[in-house]
Amino acid sequence: MVKPSEQPSRTSRWARTCLLLAVFILFGSGRGRWPSDRSIEDRVKHILEHTPLIDGHNDLAIFLRGAFNNHIYGENFTGPFVDGTLPYHVDLARLRRGQAGGAFWSVFWPCPSKGNDYTDENYAPIVQSTIGQIDLITRLKTAYNKDFSPALTSSSSLKSFKHAHQLISPLGIEGLHQIGNSAATLRHFFSLGVRYSTLTHNCGNRFADAALWENPFRKAPSVWGGVSPAGRRLINEMNRLGMIVDLSHTSVETQLDVLGGSKRDGWEGSKAPVIFSHSSVFALCPHPRNVENRVLRLVKERRAVVMINFAPDFVSCVKGEDGSGIPVFDPENSTLERVAEHVMYVGGLIGYEHVGIGSDFDGIGSTPRGLEDVSKYPDLFAELLRRGVGDEDAAKVAGGNILRVWKEVEEVAERMQKAANSDLFQFLCGGVHILDFFTTEPGLFVSAVPKEWQRFLLESDPMDLLDFLMRDDLDSLPPSGTPGPPPATLLQYVKDIRRLSLQRSFHPIKPKMPVLERSVALGMNTKKVHEVTHFSGYIDKLSEEVGEISKAKVTHLVDFGSGQNYLGRALASPPYNRHIVAVESKESNMAGAKGLDILSGLAEREKRIRNKKLYHKIIEHVDPALHNDEEALKAAAKSLGVTDEEIASIDLRPMRELQATYTAEEGKGFIEYVVGRLEHADLSGVISQLRGHEDLNNTEDLRMMAVSIHSCGNLSHYGIRSLVLNPCMKAVAIVGCCYNLLTEKLGPPTYKPPFSRPSLQPINARVSRESERRDPQGFPMSDRVSTYGADGIRLNITARMMACQAPYNWTDKESDAFFTRHFFRAVLQRIFLDKGVISRIYHGDDSEDSKDSPFNSSTNPVVIGSLRKACYKSFSAYVRGAIQKLTTNDDFSQYSQVIAEKLGDMTDEEIAWYEAEYRCRKRELSAVWSLMAFSACVVESLIVTDRWLFLKEHSDTIRDCWVETVFDYQQSPRNLVVVGIKR
Repeated sequence: MVKPSEQPSRTSRWARTCLLLAVFILFGSGRGRWPSDRSIEDRVKHILEHTPLIDGHNDLAIFLRGAFNNHIYGENFTGPFVDGTLPYHVDLARLRRGQAGGAFWSVFWPCPSKGNDYTDENYAPIVQSTIGQIDLITRLKTAYNKDFSPALTSSSSLKSFKHAHQLISPLGIEGLHQIGNSAATLRHFFSLGVRYSTLTHNCGNRFADAALWENPFRKAPSVWGGVSPAGRRLINEMNRLGMIVDLSHTSVETQLDVLGGSKRDGWEGSKAPVIFSHSSVFALCPHPRNVENRVLRLVKERRAVVMINFAPDFVSCVKGEDGSGIPVFDPENSTLERVAEHVMYVGGLIGYEHVGIGSDFDGIGSTPRGLEDVSKYPDLFAELLRRGVGDEDAAKVAGGNILRVWKEVEEVAERMQKAANSDLFQFLCGGVHILDFFTTEPGLFVSAVPKEWQRFLLESDPMDLLDFLMRDDLDSLPPSGTPGPPPATLLQYVKDIRRLSLQRSFHPIKPKMPVLERSVALGMNTKKVHEVTHFSGYIDKLSEEVGEISKAKVTHLVDFGSGQNYLGRALASPPYNRHIVAVESKESNMAGAKGLDILSGLAEREKRIRNKKLYHKIIEHVDPALHNDEEALKAAAKSLGVTDEEIASIDLRPMRELQATYTAEEGKGFIEYVVGRLEHADLSGVISQLRGHEDLNNTEDLRMMAVSIHSCGNLSHYGIRSLVLNPCMKAVAIVGCCYNLLTEKLGPPTYKPPFSRPSLQPINARVSRESERRDPQGFPMSDRVSTYGADGIRLNITARMMACQAPYNWTDKESDAFFTRHFFRAVLQRIFLDKGVISRIYHGDDSEDSKDSPFNSSTNPVVIGSLRKACYKSFSAYVRGAIQKLTTNDDFSQYSQVIAEKLGDMTDEEIAWYEAEYRCRKRELSAVWSLMAFSACVVESLIVTDRWLFLKEHSDTIRDCWVETVFDYQQSPRNLVVVGIKR
């Protein structure tokens, strides 16, 4: 047994748990009216019998570690724990006397002694210690399984409370220093029952800034200005898991970031409600650990909860004068009544839906008078009732609010995990094809779009609809140009797509990036200049960081699919001067790139040794048009009697055949080209072509980093996999594109009814073959996406092509142009069907009711491709242009005879009739196409997240990985880079 003075210092353990997202039952159903004619004691008893009193932060584990060295089976513990004589604040008997319904049991371990050292090595021992604390509470719950609920969701926990009056018992960690900088550790902790994580304790970390620092105890300086980029990614992972984010112990800047109040870099904060598991009110006690009014107002907006701390220093204090930022404790007001005032302050300012209790019992050296231990909980609620707090509000404070947050966190997690498999999402991301839009009646729009959405979509101006989907503030609707408020289900769908799409806002790594030299920017358009300028600076900075982490400089940057080598040329030029390995399959691209290298000064053209007098004599006898024809020059030389030996000395090769030569110089950039078509991620064939590394057994000095701007299809996969498969590859930074060129690992998509439409199948042979061959290099890369829902997530060609759209960049003129093109093509398909050019194919259900359903039939695809610009000026011009192409172009010989036979005599009047018949339904098509492009933002996010997950799953090899933006979306919509760094 230890004295209170021997307890771990409260200043060494304030934060706990806040990153989970698992809550499932909104408390309050079936409660009925609260009695108002009973005594206060009876009312409190009634409240706590029907509502579990859940303490947001209980430090029993700290006490057990300090007093019993985690040994809980000896008689010196078991007897006192059961009969209520255990020292300090918590035991079973007193929990029952206090009508406790449960607690978040903190599995805390203090910050490392070097609190400002964020390295893995500094944090690693804390992970092991945290697992020991998790094991301690798990053993305690097992030993007293009739008293502690094993349930790990909000709904099942509430059931165990109501049916067996078991203590709701999730766990919480108090600071992300406890995960050792690893999201994998966080996920493991979640599997062990951790349901919230505090972002910081009394030390900042790699993810967020703290309110306080220890040794000496003082207000903390800002490192990240709130939440770091890594912290944003981790909070998103907590949202996806169902782990609650806890903001106790964090700085005000961190709180504003997470609650969406700062919107730094366009980040909206946590997707799910958060908690302050044990924090009080700054206005009543100006301590950095307490919550300011400006933050409390955001708590209301974000449906969060502040759980009032009982620690005397946070309950009763006055402003200090020593400059540390720490106030002076006021012992006179350290009372139960003062705690009640904190509760009521929050309730009065933002509502009783946003306040709870987080006692910090067993983690504080002293307690307020009247709140000596957990048996005193009812006295606090009696005081609240005496002061006029209603019974229903008191029930919310007791546990209703934290259960509500837990439930909503679980719901967000469920939406994030299942969005890609929802029926409506599948329909809009792969289930619609323009060809079949008008081939059934009443049409795809009426048959497939939810009925309650249809009026709103049809009556909205197309550009106003795009604004509603992608830009409008959804909390201040209706938008202009729309027919009133949107249907609730449509509004929720839009919110879900926005929430589940990766953020695309961009902020350069420097306020002013180095300007590309004119000779380096040759051949680049405005978009390419933007991309190369920003990505070259990003790669240079990242490679420096990789070198600092691994204590060895990156030697080579390997560009996958270098094309004209714009990126490599910039990185090889000042101020970067990097060694580039440009891997390219097309020799024409490589030849063009080398020519640009010569113009930029990175290479020299091969010198020609000539007898100039003899050369000029020869060309005088050759047609000027043949001056670059080596054979013509040789023939002329021979006619003049020049010997073969003399001809060889002249070097008659034209300029274009002269090779570019590269010279490696210390401190200057250098480029090596490797010809090859990559079919996998094994780079041994590339490495063997590098200067000085022909022997693959001699590669110890190679420290390579894979980079790429817009590597198409599977090439991005090869680049990312190369980090895992090649020992000399130390990092990757890959920006992908052309998702339509990805192959499928799992085979063609399989859809449950009603989305089993045959038109979901690919409409050209290449895509069909690729889909069927189940390419192990294809999508998805990660095990998680490959096995999600047992069968994995599959994306058909339509979904992946839509992911290549850039709907946020659509203008009114551009939108009208491609809506018109799609309308023309859809009506032409109807003409093909009516005229017998194509036929309808039925699948599955033969009943009359469903036979003509768009989900049970499709039409034969006719691939037309692009037409001359003049063909899009009118529908008649489009039809005539398509017929001409299909009947005269050799590439379409399979169509020519039937098209000529069926459509050769089609009149202008008949074409005009079709246009008039379907013109009124053009908005059906534009509305669905807008929904498809908007929804496909999640498809791109899923593809990118799958690549990130692949790296996360190789945590034994990969030290860190993340996704972030590297371009302005307006300039370059495919702006997400996947980064991985090897251990």
